[in-house]
Amino acid sequence: MVIGHLNRVSAQFSTTITTFNKLVGSIDQKLVPGARKMSDLDPGMGDVEEVQMIESQPRISRSHSVSEADAPAELGSGDGDGEAVSDPA
Repeated sequence: MVIGHLNRVSAQFSTTITTFNKLVGSIDQKLVPGARKMSDLDPGMGDVEEVQMIESQPRISRSHSVSEADAPAELGSGDGDGEAVSDPA
């Protein structure tokens, strides 16, 4: 029961991180170039700050007998440190 809840929360965190990173990518592509042009025209505006993407993903509990095939694809298997694991394929 608790493990199932934690796995659902983990999947929701993963979705939130993915959505946030897509938003950052969109801002970088669409808003930042215009803001930099405006900053070049008006040096008093200051530098355009950048938003950093979130690089880590929630860790999947090892105490639950969930195989990687059963885990949500976007979570990966994790190595226990909370960092995302890249897919070698």
